[in-house]
Amino acid sequence: MIIKIKKKSCFRCCVITALIPVIIIVGIIIYLLPAIMIGGGLSFRYSSKNKILREFNKNFEQLSEVSDYLLSVEYNTVWISNTDYIYNTEDYGTWYVSDAYGKNAESGRVKINDDDFVNTLDYLFSNRKYNVINRDESTISFQLWANLDCGKGIACSADGNSLNIDYLTYSEPLSEENWYYYEADFNLYRERRENGETQWGEK
Repeated sequence: MIIKIKKKSCFRCCVITALIPVIIIVGIIIYLLPAIMIGGGLSFRYSSKNKILREFNKNFEQLSEVSDYLLSVEYNTVWISNTDYIYNTEDYGTWYVSDAYGKNAESGRVKINDDDFVNTLDYLFSNRKYNVINRDESTISFQLWANLDCGKGIACSADGNSLNIDYLTYSEPLSEENWYYYEADFNLYRERRENGETQWGEK
C-alpha cells in the first residue's frame, strides 16, 4: 500500500519547523526587554538584601569616591551602565549626561576625561558586578540586582532629602550617614498609586 503525502501538509510542517527558533528568539527578547529598559539589564548575583549590604561594606570607599565625583559635576542627570564598560568598545569610559537647567551645552553620550575615575567605575562594574550607576539631582544610586521589573541596590542622598529613584517602594538607612539600601518595584509602585497611596519607601 502506497501512502501519498500531500505537498501542502509537508510545506506547512517545514514552515512551522523553520519558525520555531524565530518564535523562541522573539519570546526571549520580549521577556528581557522590560528589564533592560527599567534596570539596565538583568543581574542575579546579588538577589538578597544581605548580599547587597556586604557589597556596600566592601566597596564603601569606591562608592563614596564615585558619589562625590558625580555630585561635583554640573550635570543634574548622569547614567552609567556596565554595558558601556567593556574593553576595546567605542563606549568604554563614557557616560550619558543631561542638564535640565541648561547650564551645559554638551549632553548625550560624553567621554569621561578622568582616567582614575574611569578605573574606579571599571572596578565596580567588572569586579564587583554593579550594573547601573545613576545620578538624579542629589541622589546617587548603585544598582546591584534587577529582574524584569524590580531593582535593588545602594543609594546616597547628598542633601538628606528623599531619594530620587524611579518606582521606589522601600528604603532603609545604613550605618553611614545619608546612605540607604533601596528597592524599586514597578508593579508594586503602580498598585500603590492605583490604591491612592502617595508616600512610601520613606527613610
